[in-house]
Amino acid sequence: MLGKFPVDSAMIKALMKEREYSYKKIEEESEGKITEIQLKHFLNKGGWVDEATLDILASLLGCPKNKLLDKDYLLSMNLPFEINNIVGNLYLKNREDINIYYAEKIKDFRDTADLKTMLDQAHRLFVTLSSEDYIFDKTPFVKAFNIIGRDFVTDKCINNMELIGILDTVADRLYSKIINASGDYNTQQVILMFLYVYILFDAIFLEEALASVAQLVPERKTEKADQYYFFAHKSEKMRDALINLILYKGYRFDEPDITEKGIDNEVITGITLMLTACEKCYRHIHGSFTDSEYINRAALSAVFSLLEKVFENIGIEIPREDRLTMLAEILTTRFGIQYNKLKIIFNTLNPPKKPKNKMLEGFFWGLLS
Repeated sequence: MLGKFPVDSAMIKALMKEREYSYKKIEEESEGKITEIQLKHFLNKGGWVDEATLDILASLLGCPKNKLLDKDYLLSMNLPFEINNIVGNLYLKNREDINIYYAEKIKDFRDTADLKTMLDQAHRLFVTLSSEDYIFDKTPFVKAFNIIGRDFVTDKCINNMELIGILDTVADRLYSKIINASGDYNTQQVILMFLYVYILFDAIFLEEALASVAQLVPERKTEKADQYYFFAHKSEKMRDALINLILYKGYRFDEPDITEKGIDNEVITGITLMLTACEKCYRHIHGSFTDSEYINRAALSAVFSLLEKVFENIGIEIPREDRLTMLAEILTTRFGIQYNKLKIIFNTLNPPKKPKNKMLEGFFWGLLS
């Protein structure tokens, strides 16, 4: 709609309640420029308003205009087009009926304490970096980085060997480097945060890939599971290359030409991409279609393509393996191990309406929790 903006109805209603504004009072104090009927209409139907109406509401409610706008709209306006386009298509809705039993078990599967902490951390970093205006730059970046060194080190969520697949000593080494780099902006913060966010991203989307397989398994199309495996395998290899380079080979990111050439900005773009994808997952998990949505493989592939560009542009070699090698390793990867557990569980649900062997099913879901 030309000249109109989508509003965040929940936010406006909350501010009205906080400031004790009724619909009628808004009409009175706006001198009839916003009528009670108009207000009820666009707040209850997710409507769009013109700039004059937005200005009046912001003035009456005592807040910036952006606080009243739909958050997805703000995000789309401030994110690079390529990132916004990819992440906007990250989830698809399964057209098939979702078995309630499967949906319940997948919810339990995602309900791991450390995984929830990782998703909450990614959400907090996203909110800090984006600020109210959803503008990503270096000003909030330092604040976000220092949050990791001050608050996240106490969570120790990336010390979870099953979810992350790295030793405690590796996680502690990263935490130590982050603490030492905390303070005013320096380029070493950028590469350390890139690694930390990659670890969160890798763990979150490993679980989302497994959950997506669970949505598609009832269709008995196993090649779909293989495609998710390749993404999980690529992600883990890229992450391990980062860990090895930054934590053990002494890779530095503080040469003078880093800022002169804007290389740090490119890495921050990679961080933005991963956190935006994690935020999409956060909204999916807390949304209305958790049971039926699954990862769009094309969009996930596009995410990795952009991340590969970041790797290449900052001089990090991307591990290359052929398909046969990856298939040979499938049983030993985190994805392969957990997927095989899923398949055993699904075999107890044939037909998948209720479990035939509750003891066996409960035992294997206990392993996954």
